Amino acid sequence: KFLGTSAWNTPELTSRAQGQVANAYFPDAFFMDSPSASARKYAERYHATFGQDPTAMDALAYDAAHLLESILSAREGLSRADLRDRLRDVKNFPGVTGRISYQDGHLSRDLKILTVKGDKIVAAGSNESD
Repeated sequence: KFLGTSAWNTPELTSRAQGQVANAYFPDAFFMDSPSASARKYAERYHATFGQDPTAMDALAYDAAHLLESILSAREGLSRADLRDRLRDVKNFPGVTGRISYQDGHLSRDLKILTVKGDKIVAAGSNESD
């Protein structure tokens, strides 16, 4: 078994590795075939807008902007200190990359553990067949 990084979450992985990555495991915040309805909807809208699939970095940027928008739209005239305090209060914000919470000085989310089944990247533990 191989363990990799989020850089492995690319459609080219299976062709580059020429079949040598079966059952490899790697984490990422986002992947195209997520079972999450919000992630699928986001991916469809992104593709319709830009003509390509979003990357994990695109999804992370979207979540950051969406989170900031939700804080700023809740009240006009926030000071920097108010914004900081509201960011510190974030708990289970529903992002396309999963639930986001402030913890120990960081905004965190659960990473997805991905694997390769056949020529497809899937969530580890999914029942997708080869």
